[in-house]
Amino acid sequence: MIAILVCGGTFDKQYDEITGRLFFKDTHVPEMLRLGRSRVATSVHPLMMVDSLDMTDADRDRIAAWCEACGGDRIVITHGTDTIVETAAALARRIQTKTIILTGAMIPYAFGSSDGLFNLGSALSFAQALGPGVYVAMNGTAFAWDRVRKNRTTGFFESTQHLALSTQHSALESLMYAVVIVRYRKSVEEVVKFQEPHRAYLRQLKAEGILLAAGPQEPRFGGMFLLRVPDDNTQAALDAVRDNDPYYQAGVAQYELIGWNVVTGKEDLDRL
Repeated sequence: MIAILVCGGTFDKQYDEITGRLFFKDTHVPEMLRLGRSRVATSVHPLMMVDSLDMTDADRDRIAAWCEACGGDRIVITHGTDTIVETAAALARRIQTKTIILTGAMIPYAFGSSDGLFNLGSALSFAQALGPGVYVAMNGTAFAWDRVRKNRTTGFFESTQHLALSTQHSALESLMYAVVIVRYRKSVEEVVKFQEPHRAYLRQLKAEGILLAAGPQEPRFGGMFLLRVPDDNTQAALDAVRDNDPYYQAGVAQYELIGWNVVTGKEDLDRL
């Protein structure tokens, strides 16, 4: 069962033909699920109807408290796009054991040409596929909460990690590689408690073009990553990879970060 928490935003705005203004009334989510012929088990929970520009810290606390109290571990939140990233960050600070997908729309669903139906469908799919963590699902892509921004010029959401590396990706000679050796500090039984969020994090790194390969050592005393990182700030990039890994955050593993200036076979790696 996926809980859908309704919080307003353009997603649920309606148009007043007399005044020409947008306003909130009832959520469109049940109708959207019906029109989308969704067979996913869901429950819809209207919490607030708020324009995200008007959303306060108190509102975000209400959303976080609801998510914490929710009996399920997979939640989709409909939200305005202007401050959706801020709400995602607030949730990530409090909740690490549930899969939470925030989504919204650039055009009201009531207009008939909205991206809301597509985004809602994508969010439901991501809620089933991704491990614990907080994500923003827009434009057919699931972004980690701390690696996304709304481009107010294009009207699309984009990865901040992609922006940071876009210049380097166009000229791979300015990228270098790195090996990360992970050594468990706790028993394997303790480590596997954090395995799913760790692997979800690795999938995100892979999607962003940072991670090339990863896997456990044999015997299983730890693991190894092969990374592609910018050579002008290698240590900061490696530190960020380590610091955001759920294994490291939980204190179950330690990391050895090794920059690798590949000579033989670099052309093969560059093609990955």
